[in-house]
Amino acid sequence: MAHWPQDGGHWWCSRDSWAYATDGAVHQWGPRNLADETAEALAWWEGAGRPELFDFGLTVTTDGHRVWLGDPSGAWPLPAA
Repeated sequence: MAHWPQDGGHWWCSRDSWAYATDGAVHQWGPRNLADETAEALAWWEGAGRPELFDFGLTVTTDGHRVWLGDPSGAWPLPAA
């Protein structure tokens, strides 16, 4: 997903969805609600204590990819692309 500010608003896009927010209004198109996903991710990040980028890790094996925060033993799988 990509995000960029423009003309006082904010745009998000993915392969198949778009969102635009300005002056308290949000408009979303496509199968994903990108602004909602961003708000959920922000709430998760704040609830996790606002971890820094380097607090995250990625383990890659032949069984798949797992991402973790702080400790690899608490890793969760990444969905297949």
